[in-house]
Amino acid sequence: MENIELIAKAVDYAKQNATNNEITVQEIASNAGFSIDYFNRIFLSHTGFTVTAYINYIRLKKASEFLRCTDKTVLEIALEVGYNSHEGFIKAFKKKYGMTPSEYREKYRNSIMQWGDFTDKTVAARFIHANSDFELVDSSFVIDYLLEKDVKRYCRFCAVIKYMGLEIVAPNGNIEKGFIGIGNDLKGGSYFEVVTDDYKLLSEWIKRFSNKITFYSECEPEYIKDMLGKYDVANGIDAVPQAMYFGETLECKLPDDVIIRPLSGLDKDYILKWANGKMNAYIKH
Repeated sequence: MENIELIAKAVDYAKQNATNNEITVQEIASNAGFSIDYFNRIFLSHTGFTVTAYINYIRLKKASEFLRCTDKTVLEIALEVGYNSHEGFIKAFKKKYGMTPSEYREKYRNSIMQWGDFTDKTVAARFIHANSDFELVDSSFVIDYLLEKDVKRYCRFCAVIKYMGLEIVAPNGNIEKGFIGIGNDLKGGSYFEVVTDDYKLLSEWIKRFSNKITFYSECEPEYIKDMLGKYDVANGIDAVPQAMYFGETLECKLPDDVIIRPLSGLDKDYILKWANGKMNAYIKH
C-alpha cells in the first residue's frame, strides 16, 4: 500500500510537470522517494506505462486540447507541451492518434471534448496491482453485455463507461459476478462505480475503498444499507454506496429564454469560473 501511495505521488508530480522539457526520470523518482533503478520497474508495474511513455501521454493529451480549442500554431503547441522539436512532436502525435496534428485539428476543431479524453489510464493499473484478484476487462464488451441484459437499468452506466473513459475490472475477469468501473478526477484521485447484485460481494468490495462509490441497483437505498449491514460492513467506512433505482419520470418545461447547446472545450474557463465555491462534483463534470 505504501508503494501505491508513492506511485500516486509520482504520477501526480509527472502530470503537473510533464510540459517542462527538462523534466527527468531521476527528478520524478527523487520527488517520490525512490531510487532510479527500482522506480522505473515499479512505476511500470503499477501504471502500465514507463515513466517516459507516461510523460509523453500527458503531453499529447494537452496538445490535443490545444489543437481542438485554440488557434496556436502546431510549433507553438509543441513547445508549450514540452517537445524540443517540431518534427519530434509530429512523429509522437501521429503515432498516438494516427494522424498529424494538422489533420487532427481539421477533424476535431471545436468539437465536444468528452471526459474520457482526459482520463488517466494509470488509475485502474494501480487498483489491479493492489487487488490481484481483479483483471482488466474490455469496456466495449461490458457495454454490449449490459445493454443486452437490461437497457433501462444500465443505459446510464454504459454512457458513463463510453464518455467518461472508465476502465473496467472484474474478479478474475468474470463480469457475471459483477464488476467495477474506475475513473479519475482532475486532481488525480479515483472514483468507483460498481455493478453487482451480490450484497456479500459488494460489502467485501466496499472495504477496499476509501472513497464513495456508486452502486447500481433497482432497490431503495435504505434496503441496500440494511442488506449490507447484515454482512457486517465495517463501521466507520466512508464508502457508503449510492443506489440507483427507478421512480416516476417527471417533465419540466424550460423558460422561453433558456437555450440548450452542447458544451465544448471552449467553455472550460467559464465553467470553472461558474463552479468556484460549488461542490467538487460540479467542478469535475
